[in-house]
Amino acid sequence: MNRQTDADWKHPRPATGTSRLVKRNRVVVEYHLNGDGETVVLLPGFARAASDYNEVCAALNDAGYRTASVELRGMGRSTSPVFPR
Repeated sequence: MNRQTDADWKHPRPATGTSRLVKRNRVVVEYHLNGDGETVVLLPGFARAASDYNEVCAALNDAGYRTASVELRGMGRSTSPVFPR
């Protein structure tokens, strides 16, 4: 049986926009920026990725908004310790 590990898993499609990282203590959060104008932050729910908002970002960008779609902990390049200190 060929079992895929978490480290091997990649989301089937990448999120659009410019990828950025925020690092604070031992936590890294990745987010993706698109467009210009007032910023709308898109936070996916549990077990969802920022790329799930690609079409929403495109529509908001076309309407004149800047979008920031966030990768939750464990998705994309976002990480976090299990027990932060």
